[in-house]
Amino acid sequence: MSRVIIYTKDVSLMMGVSDKTAREVIKKIRTRVRKEPGIPLTVFDLGAYMNMDAQYIIRIINAK
Repeated sequence: MSRVIIYTKDVSLMMGVSDKTAREVIKKIRTRVRKEPGIPLTVFDLGAYMNMDAQYIIRIINAK
């Protein structure tokens, strides 16, 4: 089974940035998709933000 919820470490891994920068990116994604804190972000939200295929992101985060 594939994990579809993203965490700070996932964004950090995908973008090659620090955890602090990844948290800032998550805030930007949350604003863009209009999700409130407490509602998990998904690989689909990250994919839309980064203009990447969600299946590619799933493969990367599940391979780590």
